[in-house]
Formats: sequence, C-alpha cells, structure tokens
Amino acid sequence: MYSSDAGHLLKEGNSVSLSDKISNQKHGVILVLALRNSKGDSANSNFQTYYVPKNLVGKSYDMSGIDAYGRIFVKYVYISDSEIHTRTSKDTGNVGYCDCNMYSGTASGTTGNWVSANYALKYVIGI
Repeated sequence: MYSSDAGHLLKEGNSVSLSDKISNQKHGVILVLALRNSKGDSANSNFQTYYVPKNLVGKSYDMSGIDAYGRIFVKYVYISDSEIHTRTSKDTGNVGYCDCNMYSGTASGTTGNWVSANYALKYVIGI
C-alpha cells in the first residue's frame, strides 16, 4: 500500500497517499518505521511495527519507542482510509503544539537522546 527506500519522515503537515483504502483490507494495516542512514537516503535498520485495525481508521496515533541504543523516537499521525498525515496544532487544537516528529538530540525538558527526525515510514502493509 506504501513503500519507500528512503522512507517518509512524516514532518508536520505532510501526508502519504496509500495505493488502496484501508477499509478494503481484511483486518487493517501494519505501519513499518525504520531508522534512516546517516546520508538520509535509505531506511533499512531498527524496524518498528505498529498495527492499526481497520475499525479504528479516522483516529490519531502516537507511535513511540526506544531503539536498541536507548534512543527515543515518536511520530504523531492521523490515519484516514486513504492516507496518513502528521498531526498539526490545527488537528489537536493545541496552539503550543510542537512538531515532536522531528525531535533530535536532547529535547528541552526531557532526558535521553531523541532520534525522531531520523525515523521514517518505510512501509504500509495491508493485512
């Protein structure tokens, strides 16, 4: 339904169009995130997977985790039947909303090393 060697970074306000509707899938979709290499042209390591049942389409999702090196990442997305887009302050109604999808280094007020800016959407697989 979606595939990209470099992956899509899901920056605030961007979207990914799917080749088929999620409602046409038997169960839903699996979103696969991967860590981009230092050049940013390939996302082929540290895979993270997220299942989205088709009956929960039309909702916002917080995908977060800690990779094998203890680095933190988070992606906030809204999933419609035919596309995935990043949540924005307009979506959340939060005027002070930050684009956490692109955090890197040590974010203000947090501990740990953030690598959200390096995680990209690699695949969307219909199941």
